[in-house]
Parts: sequence; structure tokens; C-alpha cells
Amino acid sequence: MRGNKNWPSCDQLNDLLHLDPATGRLFWKPREPRHFKESSKVSSLDACRRWNAGFSGKEALTSINVHGYRAGRVLYHSLCAHTVIWAMTHGRWPEKEIDHINGDPLDNRPENLREATRSENEMNKLPSKRNSSGIKGVSWEKRRSKWRAQITANGEYKYLGSFGTRDEAESAYIAASIEMHGEFSIHRKQGGE
Repeated sequence: MRGNKNWPSCDQLNDLLHLDPATGRLFWKPREPRHFKESSKVSSLDACRRWNAGFSGKEALTSINVHGYRAGRVLYHSLCAHTVIWAMTHGRWPEKEIDHINGDPLDNRPENLREATRSENEMNKLPSKRNSSGIKGVSWEKRRSKWRAQITANGEYKYLGSFGTRDEAESAYIAASIEMHGEFSIHRKQGGE
């Protein structure tokens, strides 16, 4: 995901936003008149005073978008908080997607963010809300009355087998995930086997 050349620069982001690295939350910094254009109706000084009275010190990029990420607008651009935070801490816009290491899309602490390919990012996702087993890669095979385990990595699908219990299917998925997904395995960081 290369930064759009029209997006704010990293210097502009750091000029406008304060990052609390312990929480991964962004706050609007006070602005100066230079941040506002003069108009015949409002001076840049008045616009600055109004903006600071309404927004300075308040949390920024707090909306939750359809993908479950914190998002908002910076200089008329719709941006995700995790991407902004990554850019602010690395001094450049990412070239790939940004992955939340612990799988929590609202945990935007810089230490929880890393660049990843789409495939790597998918490996690290928690189970879908539509997943009836509650376990990623595990589903119930009604026809056979067994639990099925399967995994996908780098575009490759692998059938892991059918099992008599959900726990057995989960164990098969966890072992395959650690082997095939490596550092992007959701189970590696959770103390999985």
C-alpha cells in the first residue's frame, strides 16, 4: 500500500498529531494560524482559535470503519490510524499493508504494527465472525459428522484431515499454522504449541 503522493507528508502528520505510543492513540496538536487560509469571511487567526477550541488535545481518527479499523480525516484525506501511526514512527508511508501483530485491529501501539504482504496479513487474522466453530481453519462436516481442518498460506490450500473432536482439528491447524505461517502465525504469539 504505497502512500498516495497527495497524502500528508510524515512531517505534516507529526506537526498535526501527537501519538501516545503506550496506547497507540492519536491526539490533535494545537494549530497555528499558518495552518489556515485567510478568507474574506474569517481570518486565519480566527479560524485557528475556533479549531483549537474545538479540537486541540482531543483524540483523533476515532471512527471505526467497515473493516474494524480506527480511521478519520487528516488534511481532507480519509486515512486509517494504524497506517498514519506507522508512517509517523517510520518517517515514510508503508509500501505494503500494515499488520496488527496481536490480531487486534484496534491495538495501534507502534510495537504492534508491521509491514506485511496481503497473504501475511491474512495469515495473522483472527477467525471470522461467520466461523461457527470459533477456531480458525476448523469447520464441522455435517455429512461425515467430523471436524475438518484446513489451512491456506501464500495462496496454497492444504487439507489437514477430518477429526473426531474439535480439539484434535484445532491442534492440527495450530501445528500447520506455526509451520506454514511462521512469524505471522496467530498461534505463535499466543503461546500456541
